[in-house]
Amino acid sequence: MLGSEQDPSIDDLRGRLERSPERLADGKGAEFVIADARTDEFVGAVNLFALDWHSRRGEVGIWLRQRARGSWLGIGRAGVDARLGV
Repeated sequence: MLGSEQDPSIDDLRGRLERSPERLADGKGAEFVIADARTDEFVGAVNLFALDWHSRRGEVGIWLRQRARGSWLGIGRAGVDARLGV
């Protein structure tokens, strides 16, 4: 999704979140939801993928809805809550 100008559809997001428990159980990765802690509004996702358990490495992808990009909703700021997408 790097550089994507369009937010994914609700169906795309729902599918990714529905597969998250299976991916987590298989050790392949996980999808997390980022929500505004004040309103519980969905603002993005964090994806753990390309996990290499032998080398203890993996990759993290962060995606924010277009309207949340460049706002106070950035990762690590107060008021943002990341929750496991299950």
